[in-house]
Amino acid sequence: MNSAPRPRGRFGLRHWILGSMAATVAVLLMNIVSGIIVARELGPYARGIFAIVTFWASFTAAVAQMSLSDAIVILWYRLSRRVDPLLASAFDVVRVAVPLAIIGGIPVLWIQLERASETRDTLLIVSSLALLVCSIWTGIVGEVYRGQLRAENRFGALQIFTILQPLIYVVGCLIVAASDAGIVGLLVAYVISLLGVFLVRWWYCGTPAARPTRRLKRAIVGTAFRLHAGTLVQVVAGQLDRMLVVSLFGPTDIGLFYVAASLASILQAAPAAAIKSIALPAMLRSEIASRGGRSIARASQMMILVSVSFGTMLALLSPVVIPLFFGSMFVSAGPLGSGVAIATIPVATRSFIVEFLKSRGHTTAVLYGNLVQVGVLITVSVLAAPMLGIWGVVLAAGLAQTAGLFHACHQACRVDPNIGWLEWIVPQWSTMIDLAGEVGRMLRRTRL
Repeated sequence: MNSAPRPRGRFGLRHWILGSMAATVAVLLMNIVSGIIVARELGPYARGIFAIVTFWASFTAAVAQMSLSDAIVILWYRLSRRVDPLLASAFDVVRVAVPLAIIGGIPVLWIQLERASETRDTLLIVSSLALLVCSIWTGIVGEVYRGQLRAENRFGALQIFTILQPLIYVVGCLIVAASDAGIVGLLVAYVISLLGVFLVRWWYCGTPAARPTRRLKRAIVGTAFRLHAGTLVQVVAGQLDRMLVVSLFGPTDIGLFYVAASLASILQAAPAAAIKSIALPAMLRSEIASRGGRSIARASQMMILVSVSFGTMLALLSPVVIPLFFGSMFVSAGPLGSGVAIATIPVATRSFIVEFLKSRGHTTAVLYGNLVQVGVLITVSVLAAPMLGIWGVVLAAGLAQTAGLFHACHQACRVDPNIGWLEWIVPQWSTMIDLAGEVGRMLRRTRL
């Protein structure tokens, strides 16, 4: 295996950013298709059981990954060409991390299945545990491969692997729907999609021939844990509403929530991806080095403008679209989808401002913002869920996202005191004109 970093070739940074946007949109569309198939195949109750299994499998894997990818990228450039021992040492760390994560994840999933499932289906339990083990194993090992690909600037391969798993899963869902294999068949299809991507990635990246060293293993673990503290809080902040839902409510409510949330969150992510590709050339032309954060603030205004527009459209269409696509069994998920769409409006803008703070080195402020979001979500959920049920969690999520956005704006004003607080989130006429101009330029380039 050639361990030296590879050049980008003839493609520049903007090419890969736009390619990443296209890959994101493709994944979003495939997730919509697979979500529709799963909902129509299972119905609300079984969809809730499926959500419990997939949530805890993916959440446990995300927690156990330890930010290994970022640690490998950082150490890669410190070591220059001596990278084979780094990868070998990383895989040695993985051999310890995977069993520990599996031992910690199995009891949690088992308790949740015992609480939610009315019958003890042996095949369901076995396939659920298989998905948990596979998610942890492929997730942690895949994190090492992702770090290698990022460090070698092989962004095209990263995009292909990003698309490949949901593509395999969609095909598997279609086969399961045709054979009427039910929830067990869908879980098996999920496992096959994870294993398929893992095998392709292993074939593409290869295996390091060097031997691991104790010094490198200590460096990997130390760097990964330092990075993972902030990442772990971010993962919890982003998934806490779903964690509360799968832990506090029954399978039918969980199934309805997941259908509502999948449509709202997927379509809310699409304008975020699109606006980033539009805002980037605008920021480059405005000479960001001399104008500081003001051009970023205008891009943030573009983000909130598009997010509010799409969120409002989703809130109006969800009661009609959800039963139409997901089936009449999910009629009651329509109004819930409207609530989730409104609650997720601040997400894209907050993420954009958070990236600005990270670029200026204010990672502690980002960590505090995530803690604020977690605190608001837990507090409001505890007070509202007993009275409002699942709507209480939706309300808590909306207030938590809003609080996170306000905190991010406050921190951005501290970074650049010359920018007013409202300039980050209140669109101005000049911003709207710039946005329209960027859209027009992109359309003209597309025609050419």
